[in-house]
Amino acid sequence: VKLRKLVVQCARINTIMRMMIGHHHNVVFVVVVYTILCVLSFHHDGGGAVVFADNKQSSSPPPHILFVLADDYGWGDIGYHNSEIPTPHLDSLAATGIKLENYYVQPVCTPSRASIMTGRYPIRYGLQHGVIQAPQPSGLHLNETTLPSKLKEAGYATHAIGKWHLGFFKWDYTPTYRGFDTHVGYYAGGEDYFSHEASWVYTGFDFRNNTKSLWPARGEYSSQVFETEALRVVSRYEKEDPATRKPLFIYLAMQTCHDPLEVPPQFEEKCDFIQDESRRKFCGMTVNLDLTVQNVTNAFKQAGIWNDTLFIFSTDNGGWPVGASNGQGGASNWPLRGGKFTLW
Repeated sequence: VKLRKLVVQCARINTIMRMMIGHHHNVVFVVVVYTILCVLSFHHDGGGAVVFADNKQSSSPPPHILFVLADDYGWGDIGYHNSEIPTPHLDSLAATGIKLENYYVQPVCTPSRASIMTGRYPIRYGLQHGVIQAPQPSGLHLNETTLPSKLKEAGYATHAIGKWHLGFFKWDYTPTYRGFDTHVGYYAGGEDYFSHEASWVYTGFDFRNNTKSLWPARGEYSSQVFETEALRVVSRYEKEDPATRKPLFIYLAMQTCHDPLEVPPQFEEKCDFIQDESRRKFCGMTVNLDLTVQNVTNAFKQAGIWNDTLFIFSTDNGGWPVGASNGQGGASNWPLRGGKFTLW
């Protein structure tokens, strides 16, 4: 309850920031990153009041942060937006949390992820035009300070799980060189969910445990790999000395629901009431995503740290509607117009 009040107070400050900045569609990325830093800057006094203080001098430990980022997930793909896709666990979290219904993102992957990592508009550092292609010698500029690097300075253990898509043509541009202690996932924009092979001009295996290729993951559905890693991070935290362990920042950037539309049969079967094949597969992927969120949040609860956790769920951009991309689009943005690749 105290953490919720804290976030609300930070959000009020952010409202003032929005008024000062002006009504720009993508300002919320700055607001979200600012909210995280705002939470880190507050502590409670003995009477329960919230005061602004130097975090280094605060006796209250900073909250854990779990940031789940879905990929190509549409407005009409979550249950509480009257979607036919069942997402009971995400719905429950939304019902007990704060819904940002005027939340805007960038139109494609790289610009959104760069904004999250920096708290700055991608036009400031040349990543506003589109995504970084796999063979492209480009990345998030090394002059940019990243969110995980600032959280490390604040005493956090920082873990990236899943998609990166901010450059990998040199090691310095990869997650463990940009502020993350660990990374399990892939560098490029999209790939096969089971073989983990990417085919962007060049074809190759793109799945890593830190900087090493994670060959044992070949054949395993990516969402399961990412969930397992998140659970491992929490389990390892439980075993650490309470006097010395660090608060967690887990950036869980899921592959779901980016193309290709691939999902284990048992999840697609839960959506057999949907006739359109691409929409049915997309539904199965979303059901799997919802289950991953449930399992990871349950791990936080079982570890006794959920009440001290700031949880954020977002998509990186709008979804590809049914019928788009040669049948690889299965999302719904209804009743909003546009979707992935559009600015509205």
